[in-house]
Amino acid sequence: MSCKKNSVIRKKILAYYENNKRDLPWRTEQDNNQNPYFTLVSEIMLQQTQVNTALAYYKKFIKKWPNLNSLAQANIEDVLTMWSGLGYYSRAKNLLKAAKLISKKYNGIIPNKYEDLISLPGIGEYTASAIISFAFGKFSVVIDTNIKRFISRVHGLNKNDIVNKSKLSEAGERMFPKSNSGKFAQAIMDFSSDICTKRSP
Repeated sequence: MSCKKNSVIRKKILAYYENNKRDLPWRTEQDNNQNPYFTLVSEIMLQQTQVNTALAYYKKFIKKWPNLNSLAQANIEDVLTMWSGLGYYSRAKNLLKAAKLISKKYNGIIPNKYEDLISLPGIGEYTASAIISFAFGKFSVVIDTNIKRFISRVHGLNKNDIVNKSKLSEAGERMFPKSNSGKFAQAIMDFSSDICTKRSP
């Protein structure tokens, strides 16, 4: 796909986002300067969970533990109680482990480097990319299920291209803008959730 077509797609997706952006408590107006702690909690909760389901849990969780250091002092029983009903409890355990590790190793400051983030419990490629992009404004090709579906359809990628990741990554590198990639990623997420759906797009 040519640079011109990628530019057109970026403009259309961002224009859609300006008019249809979901009002989510962890987001900011700029979308690349979110609170790192809010981003961490929300992204861990959103692993394998729909946004609408996670929202109520997120709000209660942040009210009880408003910052990383308060969470780092929590005990696992309280965290699991707060998580009850959300499922995939290993996420809650890893989130608490990560908070304690960040408190001890990084003086309570969530690291802004991909390599540091991905070494933490429960944080994989997507979550590390999301945090450095959404919270710290660094360039990153953030690829979740919705973005993967969007890029593969726009570029006509087949299942093999998606599985081996190389063509998907290359297409993402060309499509994502070098500045404010976090905003673009969240714009695709909202567009794919509403329009470029899994069925009947």
